[in-house]
Order: sequence, then structure tokens, then C-alpha cells
Amino acid sequence: MIIKIFLSFFLIQIISIQILYFKFMPENVRLPVMIAVMVLFTVGICQRFFKKTGLTWNETIGYANFKNYVFKSVVFGICGAILALISVKFTMSLIPNEWALKIMDELLKPNSSKFLIIFANIRNDYVLGDFFVFILMGGFVFTEEVIFRGLMFRYIEKRKNFIVAILVTSLIFSLAHIAPYKVLFTFSYSVIWGLSLVAAKNLISPILAHCLFNVSLFYFGDHLGKWLLKGL
Repeated sequence: MIIKIFLSFFLIQIISIQILYFKFMPENVRLPVMIAVMVLFTVGICQRFFKKTGLTWNETIGYANFKNYVFKSVVFGICGAILALISVKFTMSLIPNEWALKIMDELLKPNSSKFLIIFANIRNDYVLGDFFVFILMGGFVFTEEVIFRGLMFRYIEKRKNFIVAILVTSLIFSLAHIAPYKVLFTFSYSVIWGLSLVAAKNLISPILAHCLFNVSLFYFGDHLGKWLLKGL
């Protein structure tokens, strides 16, 4: 079942990413359409797996708990983003310098990927560009969090315990990023976001942490880059 969930995530990615290459569509429109398709596919796949696993949206996202622990969820989300950045800094000291530089190029330079280029264009071309960027990043994060720390995490937790769920989902999440120099980074902050999920009792906390982490890299990349590379 875990493999099926993982393969479903890859299917969502492969199908959705093709939209970025639709020449008939304006470039700045492709990313919003792609993310909308990803969210719709994610919802559909979750519904399919709910029938097989007996899970529900409330168990997966924990929105009932969010109502009761709004402040705690927000605090753990913010702390999750800060601790993720600290974990990146720590991990930088454990890997070869050339890997660290590759990570910095990919994470912090706006021309390092098609995604970041389109995000930058949207930010510059629209009056509410910053708002759109945050919403789009939120949609992208939603698909990853619902699949990994929502559906997959709850499935494993039901059969084992939350520690096994955190470790397994973090390992699979890190391997999903393919490049070997990314694995340590993604594993470390995936564990942190898994802990924020357990502490806050809902998925809103890791979604917020993940989103704030991505937004901070996008907006404050230069400053964070200097801090992350300091001492290497």
C-alpha cells in the first residue's frame, strides 16, 4: 500500500509537470493550472485510498483538532520552519562542499529552475503577485503534505506507531527528491515536520512549516545563503 501511495504521488507529478510545457498557454498561467491539477489529483487519489484503508479526511488532515489547537498549530508551524532552516545549516557541515554549493544554487537562485523563474515572473507581473506566490506555494505544499504526512503517515501510524511513521515517511519523502545530495536535507526537515504533525495533532502545522520554509528561501535567499554557507 505504501508503494502504491508513493507511485500515485509520482503519477501526479509526472502528469502535472507536463502542463509547464504547454506552448499554447501563457507561461505565467501554466504554473497555477499545474498546481490546480495537482491538488485535484491529490484529492481524487486520497478518496480512492480512503476506501481501501478506512481513513477519512478528518484523520488525514485533523481539521477538528485544528479548531481546538489553532494557536498551538500556528506556533508549531512557525517553529517547524525555523528548525528546518537550522537543520539545513547543520546538514551543510556534514556533506562535501560541492554538494552544499549545488544545494544553494538550486534552492536560492531564482534562475535555477523553471518553477522559480515562473514564481518570480508572477511576483513581478501582478499587482497581488506576492499573494499569488504564497497561495501557489501553498497548493504545491498541500499535495506533498497530504500524500506523505497525511495519507501515508496515518496509514503507517495505524499499523505501527508514530515513530515508525515519521521515519518511514521521511525516508520516502527524501528519496522522492531523487538527487543524492538532497537526501540528508529533506530527511532532516521531514522528521521535524513529522514531529510538528504529532505535536499539533493536525496537518495544518507541517503544511504551514513547509510553506514558510519555501517562502523564506524564495524571498530571503541571498541572506539565508550567506548564513548557510558561513563557515564552510
